[in-house]
Amino acid sequence: MYNRLMSYRRGYTDAFLKGVDEFVSYACQEMNLSNGKIRCPCPKFKNLKFFHFEEVKVYLYKKGFIPKY
Repeated sequence: MYNRLMSYRRGYTDAFLKGVDEFVSYACQEMNLSNGKIRCPCPKFKNLKFFHFEEVKVYLYKKGFIPKY
């Protein structure tokens, strides 16, 4: 979940992509969705702001997860 980028070439690790998909799936099922939005656990928003799940994926791809999430 924290090992985001491949060290030997461009791109994201398979484990990171799988972790993002699993997180978003879980968040959409378990959390009380407000207009289809979930909290964003990226370092910029620190789980404080709500966004549509596709936007959360983009932020996670760009910034990763906050430490110890």
